[in-house]
Amino acid sequence: MKLLLIFFYLSTFQPSDDWHSYARDSFFKFDEGPCLATDLYHYLDAIERGKDALYLAYKGTALASSADCTINPAGKLRRFREGRKLIEQAVAMDAANAEVRFLRLSVQVKAPYFLGYSGNIVDDRELLIRYLHESKIPIVDSDFTTKVLSFVSLYAEPTHDELKLINDLRSKL
Repeated sequence: MKLLLIFFYLSTFQPSDDWHSYARDSFFKFDEGPCLATDLYHYLDAIERGKDALYLAYKGTALASSADCTINPAGKLRRFREGRKLIEQAVAMDAANAEVRFLRLSVQVKAPYFLGYSGNIVDDRELLIRYLHESKIPIVDSDFTTKVLSFVSLYAEPTHDELKLINDLRSKL
């Protein structure tokens, strides 16, 4: 019943045209609650945006990250695999999109090793840092980019040189 109420609230009071802001804000709150990723997935699933790479990346990230919200090991694995599939579709559609690559990176660095989903960490981390360094344009805005850089610093094991670039980029935001 609680999930139904949350779903109703999200679909009623969140404008579907502004799903980007809601998804971005929700993503950085995943660690605050046990099943916030599930809430984001249900919200995105309800507004169905078709073959938009960024939409698929957020939906896949939410689904893969929601695996912890189910008790059944088979259900956990199913959610993770379906989320991974959506993320990979998004990357195939728009491999140059720094935000899409960040979302894949976020899932890969947090995925348990035995799932075998860590093969793009270095490439995605390098693309993000290179994009921000060369374009000198924030991914979305300064706040979002600062959060991305903090995440990369904490979880993506940047090299010493990449860490210098990250700190330089943060000081310029």
